[in-house]
Amino acid sequence: MHSLAVNSPSRRQIAELKDVQLPFVTRFDFPLNLTLTAQQRIGVVGNNGCGKSTLLKVLSGKVEPLEGSCHVVEQHVWLDQHLAMLSHYQGALIVVSHDEVFLNHLNLTERLSLSAGNWRFAAW
Repeated sequence: MHSLAVNSPSRRQIAELKDVQLPFVTRFDFPLNLTLTAQQRIGVVGNNGCGKSTLLKVLSGKVEPLEGSCHVVEQHVWLDQHLAMLSHYQGALIVVSHDEVFLNHLNLTERLSLSAGNWRFAAW
């Protein structure tokens, strides 16, 4: 897995993985350490079965790591590479807009900014 970070004026930490061993992944011989900061964009790339989706599930709280800790300060949204959670008539914004836990702290302007891809504007 590789992290491609964009330089960010803000260094506020939003997530941290310490000594994480991912479940379902047999190819990892070492613990994973990762710190994500505000306004940072990353790309997670790798071969099939290397743990990309599992990493995102650990960050989202859907799966617990086998070892180590995952601390997420800010809420976030992710969709897998195939947009599997979308039906043929839905877009990503529709799925996100139905997630009241994620959106309940955003005002209308912030919600609309998400649809325009303005992730920096949204206060998450």
